[in-house]
Amino acid sequence: MRINAKTLTQLEQCFAHVGYKIRYEKGNFQSGYCIITGQKTIIINQFINLEGRVYCLIEILKQNLDILMAQEEENQKFLSKFLKEEKEKEENEEKTKNQAIVDKNMEENKENEDKNNLFEN
Repeated sequence: MRINAKTLTQLEQCFAHVGYKIRYEKGNFQSGYCIITGQKTIIINQFINLEGRVYCLIEILKQNLDILMAQEEENQKFLSKFLKEEKEKEENEEKTKNQAIVDKNMEENKENEDKNNLFEN
């Protein structure tokens, strides 16, 4: 799924559907956002770019699946598809990272074997 202004607007509408207000303000939030408990208010750092804003809302959604469950069917499909694609992306990144580690270890082992062969001869 492409991340663009339309995606952000759809996510904002999904949160609004269940009574959340999203504000973009200055802040020193470690995660890029802050949730004011009891008020259903989400504050996102205004200096974060569009992609960062989308990922902040997705992260909040992952931690609060009740928001997903309270959506109308159309919004549930949109959010479920988005979450599924994000999970697949994360899994692929993890596989790539793990493969890089395996490749590096194999290369190091080959170098060590070559050094051992030099000393044995």
